[in-house]
Amino acid sequence: KRLMKYLLLLLFSISSQAEWNDWHSENKELYKNLVVLNIIDVYQTHYVLNEYPSAEEKNPFLGKRPSTQKLILAKAVALYGVYSTLDGHTRHTKRRTLKTANATYMVVVINNGYIGFDLQKKF
Repeated sequence: KRLMKYLLLLLFSISSQAEWNDWHSENKELYKNLVVLNIIDVYQTHYVLNEYPSAEEKNPFLGKRPSTQKLILAKAVALYGVYSTLDGHTRHTKRRTLKTANATYMVVVINNGYIGFDLQKKF
């Protein structure tokens, strides 16, 4: 339950920026999709690390067994960085960048799913 509270806080914190109102609706949706993909990534990582003691996080910045709070903080900082960086760019640049980021994170989420599935098969 605590994890879900953190994830929902992360999801709803994106609209607290004043400049958000200036974003085109398509780019808002793309950014929200990026947030959701990051939430799924955190959940998958949390699940695998808790269910399989031999599993390790591969991101060298997070360490092999990061806490859920560390995962969420890293995602929040990264998403804020993306938002801040894109805020001053054109609608077209935002859309192109967000589509690329979403495609990249979709691959990450799918890969995490395969890792979890492989671990389940082994045990």
